Amino acid sequence: MKKFLYVIGIASLLFGTSIKVKAEAYYTNSEGIEMTETEYNNLLNLAFSEDQIDRMDYDTFMENKDLEGEIVGHEKRYIKVTTTIQNGIKSYSYTELTENEALQMEQMQNLNPSYSPNVTGTFYDGLSYDEYRNMETFIVCLYDTFMRYKVDVQWNTMPSARSWDIIGIGIEPSKVHLASLVYFRSDWKTGSGDLLYTEACAPKEEETGGSVMFELPSGSLQRLEAYLYFIVYKNTGVGTLTGIQAVGDYAHATENVDEDDAFDAYTINHVAGFEFESPFHTSYESSIAATALFVGSW
Repeated sequence: MKKFLYVIGIASLLFGTSIKVKAEAYYTNSEGIEMTETEYNNLLNLAFSEDQIDRMDYDTFMENKDLEGEIVGHEKRYIKVTTTIQNGIKSYSYTELTENEALQMEQMQNLNPSYSPNVTGTFYDGLSYDEYRNMETFIVCLYDTFMRYKVDVQWNTMPSARSWDIIGIGIEPSKVHLASLVYFRSDWKTGSGDLLYTEACAPKEEETGGSVMFELPSGSLQRLEAYLYFIVYKNTGVGTLTGIQAVGDYAHATENVDEDDAFDAYTINHVAGFEFESPFHTSYESSIAATALFVGSW
């Protein structure tokens, strides 16, 4: 199947251009969007972080400001990815950090930023280096009628390999199905301090989940993060559900890949996260998934 882009977002500098929404505001974000306290709290209850609200564009704000939700499932994981080169081949291992360990590491990065080397070949046999990122998955209940699944990823060391990465959420097809388009956004801060973002992506909607491929920005970076969300409905005839899960996963391309071929070569599910067909199973590393669980009646 040929991929396509259904949303193209132009990366833009945040100059703080004022957009007049209300005469009196509880909060005004970096895009100049004025929000009431109710609207701001609505966004928090939809699992938008304070930083995401601060950078939110006008269209996303208008689509979400009046939605009343409740976070009913959540998991955050702090992940260290260790790359080792042996016989010219890279292998990957994953360690889950505690919150305190992750905060200490982040403080060290702020004081002395490090960048993972983009090296290959037998000359570097024995070389080992670490990369750090956070993964966070949410289940949000909206009006007791449907659920929104959301996943966030934040890099704490900037990746040197820059190609087409993948972010997505696996769902339980026996219980729920996608009921909306997949919304995606990536934000980054350049080495010179400019704040940029894009919504450009290649979405993939499957019975087993929703995901997007997106191209990592080039150049020197101080920060890199992305998020994705979509709505799910219960399947007809399943009755009352007493538990559901959303499996947020992220796959990082460790070498340049052809996005068209890679798009057709992966899938996502609620058990294993991303799965790749050969030869792309060696072109991506997929870290520990973050699984949000909801236990209750729906």
